[in-house]
Amino acid sequence: MIKFIRKAKMKKYFFILFFFISYNICCVAQKGEVITPKISIPDSLVFGKSGFLAIEFQITRDGKIGKAFVSLIQLYKNHKYDIVYFERFPKYNKKIGLSLERQLKNWINVFVNNTRFEKERNFDEEIKKIEDKFLRFSVQLEFGSFGKKRKMDAVK
Repeated sequence: MIKFIRKAKMKKYFFILFFFISYNICCVAQKGEVITPKISIPDSLVFGKSGFLAIEFQITRDGKIGKAFVSLIQLYKNHKYDIVYFERFPKYNKKIGLSLERQLKNWINVFVNNTRFEKERNFDEEIKKIEDKFLRFSVQLEFGSFGKKRKMDAVK
């Protein structure tokens, strides 16, 4: 029984590791950069919780932001991360994650409207090689006292 639980935990950690590695590879391989505004998330919108959310941007072939949505919300408590909303796998969604996602919709619209995509010089040549309709970029934003807690953990 204990071995089964350990294997289940390892699968979960490997899944999370795979998720972050895949995002890093996607962002490194593409030609350009998403420039985000310096707008912080108000504590009242996130119910005083700490954590981070990942917003995924889809950039069209002409270099404009086509669509943006919340792909992941994680809360930080008891020195560990808890996935409360995951757009790709709804089975990980919890009530608080769904309510956070709904609560942040207006703020995210303002954030996306103030975000722009800067192309690199050879963007037009490189985009012809890619077969997808969109380029995908993910931006991670911290909220609450998450940043302070993480810095304190690093000092210990």
